[in-house]
Amino acid sequence: MNVHQKVSARSYTVDEFLTTFEGVEGKHELVDGVVSTMMTNVTYFHAEVTSALCAALRAGLPDNLTALSSDFGVLTKAGVRYPDVLVRERDGANEMTTQRPLVIAEILSKTTMAQDFGEKANEYRAIDSLQHYLIFEQAEPRMWMINRAEDGWTDAQLVEGIEAEISLDKPKLTLAMRSIYGGIV
Repeated sequence: MNVHQKVSARSYTVDEFLTTFEGVEGKHELVDGVVSTMMTNVTYFHAEVTSALCAALRAGLPDNLTALSSDFGVLTKAGVRYPDVLVRERDGANEMTTQRPLVIAEILSKTTMAQDFGEKANEYRAIDSLQHYLIFEQAEPRMWMINRAEDGWTDAQLVEGIEAEISLDKPKLTLAMRSIYGGIV
């Protein structure tokens, strides 16, 4: 997603946010009680990478897991975020957010790079269930992978090139960069 604009000076709880903004036109996030509008005018490459990543994940995940796009929220300590792609258990619960994502992926845009590597990375890494945080470039086969390790989080590992592969431990999965970027390069 792109630029965020503050919606209201009023502070919201997570429950108030989810109730108030359910069904409201546009996309919104809640961070530290502040509601922001998420601009949805993404580029073709952003949309292509998001769709291809979701499809590649779904093709390789076991039946008890699913990959979802930015329409489904993640609860963080700061509020509610809508990552570009997430992997979670397929539990059939009729909820609007998850507290237990296993993988979160963001697709970079010019206006979100600092946020994706900074504030969002910090919020996401504080989620106990999260195993991998992936940040994808949108116009070329390049991504950074931050993994949970026994003693904390790894530094961002760069994976690049159309022939490269991304190996995840939890869930156990290998993704070919070609399956994500094949329609772009």
